[in-house]
Amino acid sequence: MAGGPGMHSIMSSEDEFSGEWTDGCVKTRDTDWTTTKERTSLGEYNQLPLQDSLEASAADTTQLLPLMETKLYKRRWVMLFIFSAYSMSNAFMWLQYSIISNIFMRFYNIDSMAIDWLSMIYFLTYIPFILPVIWLLDNRGMRDVVVVGSAFNCIGAWIKTSTAHPSMFAMTFFGQFVCSVSTVYLLGIPSKLASLWFGQQEVSTACAIGVLGSQVCSGIST
Repeated sequence: MAGGPGMHSIMSSEDEFSGEWTDGCVKTRDTDWTTTKERTSLGEYNQLPLQDSLEASAADTTQLLPLMETKLYKRRWVMLFIFSAYSMSNAFMWLQYSIISNIFMRFYNIDSMAIDWLSMIYFLTYIPFILPVIWLLDNRGMRDVVVVGSAFNCIGAWIKTSTAHPSMFAMTFFGQFVCSVSTVYLLGIPSKLASLWFGQQEVSTACAIGVLGSQVCSGIST
């Protein structure tokens, strides 16, 4: 009985220690479980809301940048047919000597190879001039390119008309070269004209009409 209170205090201390240890383990488990849950929740938060934020960003971008539509003018068809006529005249300049080569061979007293070069010069001119013309088209605009190309075509035609003499074949060849430079300015216009002046449903039709002039005249010439 004498050792009763001492034993009782020892047992109470052990019970308190075991209770504290048990509570600590439970709290640790609760903390670990809570931390794991928070990590899991954080992982889900890092994955799922990211998609939502991207969709929200796309929606905001769509609202800030609405679909742009080309304003259509009735005169767009007039512009297209004027360009087609310009293309047609340039195609006549290209093959006008080849279709009656025997006549020009007797008139200028030259061989057939010289006549062939009057048409092949168009292909050679295209190689060095295409990149500068593309730069002009992108930086100066379609109007300037068309005006300059038409000017070359007109000047070349006048040179060839004024050199219709048997001794002036070299100047005739130079006039043909000037017309060939006009072709380089011409070839990049149909797609540009169709995309800037016509609606989405008219682009292919406008581009086809723009190319039609040169194709028709090439077919007639041959």
